[in-house]
Amino acid sequence: MIRKLIVIVIALALFAVPASAALTKQITVRGKLQKTVEAGGWLIVTEKQKYLILNSQKFKNEEWFKEGTEVEATGVTKKVMTIYMEGTPFDVRSMRPFKRSGSRRKRYAKKPLTRAEARKHKLKLEL
Repeated sequence: MIRKLIVIVIALALFAVPASAALTKQITVRGKLQKTVEAGGWLIVTEKQKYLILNSQKFKNEEWFKEGTEVEATGVTKKVMTIYMEGTPFDVRSMRPFKRSGSRRKRYAKKPLTRAEARKHKLKLEL
């Protein structure tokens, strides 16, 4: 009887681990790289949240990996304990520098627009 119970518990445990791994959802975040208060840690800071990069050593040799760089990273959040006191732990699968494109108005703001140009770019002409 006890042997059957042990076999059932082990079987359930083996099926539960892959099932929980399949439930983790991959997300993409965009933000600026920032060092943590504690030495050695890196964050991706978005407008609403901070993500602690768990595997920053994977990207440290990249030329663009420095404080203030805007990046787009894809990965999964983890429920783990770290020595860093800020950010949601984030296991990054891929990361690249990201440049935000300015609005149309900003791109064309260097010279005054004619009415035809404003219509072409669907902008309101400010007089």
